Amino acid sequence: MRRQTAWQQIETDRLSSREKYEIYHYIMTVMDKHRIPASALSISVGAYGSVTEIAFSIRSATMAAPAENSNKRRKPLHLLLLRHDMMFRLIKIIASSHGGSATWKKTGGVFTLSLTIPDQQ
Repeated sequence: MRRQTAWQQIETDRLSSREKYEIYHYIMTVMDKHRIPASALSISVGAYGSVTEIAFSIRSATMAAPAENSNKRRKPLHLLLLRHDMMFRLIKIIASSHGGSATWKKTGGVFTLSLTIPDQQ
């Protein structure tokens, strides 16, 4: 139940509830695909002048090991694949519909999806 309502922790009035849900769902899908626990995600919202930035940071070093009886190996995150994902295109459309942008960045072992949305005028 907590996971179904966790998208509500994105505290901004710049996005609709549906948009927040879609963004959060995308992040969780990426994390599930790469077997990264939910505890590796941190969400921060900040206002910088006339711009609101929402950052979803994933610590990739906390990837779960495959089960002992599984022959599947861990799938590491790759910036190029994240940037060309079909769902990421939806996130970019959501951001651009508000006059903003969405980008993936990597700093060390942390992958960050950053949404930048200007204040409404």
